[in-house]
Amino acid sequence: MSDDDDAMELREIKWKTLVLGQRQPTELTEGQEWTSQSSDKYPIDIVLALDNVCNVYKVVVDVDDFNTPSRVDVSVGLGAIDEEKNYRNARNAKFKTGVVLQYKKREKSASRMEMKQAFTDAFGQYVWLVVHEPIKHHTNPSEIATIHKITVLGYPLTDREKSKIRKKKLEKVKTVQAHQVRAMNPNLRHRIEHAWEVRVRIDGGIPAQRHQLAMQDCRDTAMRTAHVDLLLGRDELKTIGVQSDWTE
Repeated sequence: MSDDDDAMELREIKWKTLVLGQRQPTELTEGQEWTSQSSDKYPIDIVLALDNVCNVYKVVVDVDDFNTPSRVDVSVGLGAIDEEKNYRNARNAKFKTGVVLQYKKREKSASRMEMKQAFTDAFGQYVWLVVHEPIKHHTNPSEIATIHKITVLGYPLTDREKSKIRKKKLEKVKTVQAHQVRAMNPNLRHRIEHAWEVRVRIDGGIPAQRHQLAMQDCRDTAMRTAHVDLLLGRDELKTIGVQSDWTE
């Protein structure tokens, strides 16, 4: 069986915890039950790092019948393909709009709480869960939430699929750079024209020192203007009165 065929099989994806609210991530491991503490503040963020970049098909969240969170939001995040999976890189990952799992009190006729599944169908190596306050229940006066198990199911990406994602990200970077160049060009062109005018005046007899200072001022102003263009959006540039083709 080829690697491509093997990757096409839906499988359970292993993970490790990077973030567990204000608690130590080691308190939640794969296959282990987790319960919040009465002192915890909701919502509680849980960030998982998958052992491979995958097409995450679904995330199954098995909660307790009585210590039931009212809601769990599930999102999948994609970072650089070959990056180390850690907290800092997870913060920089791009997370897609998540799936909301709503929970209700268990019906008396039901033997147990229904297991909810978030069908994400998204590429990534991080899963972000947001656990909201528990449903009020007389058996849960401390308002704690219990998750029996988190299961991630998906398709590990092949080397070919990873290469496609790398290429797409590179093209996006080039597009951003093109916008930056477009923002800088009009302002630099204007400053170059001004510098040329100064040089013409020099030829007419302006002292050399004044010429040098004027040229330096043109250079510094051009760079400041370019930086403003790159850091601010069109609406912000218009608000502060900066004239640029980028604001049109």
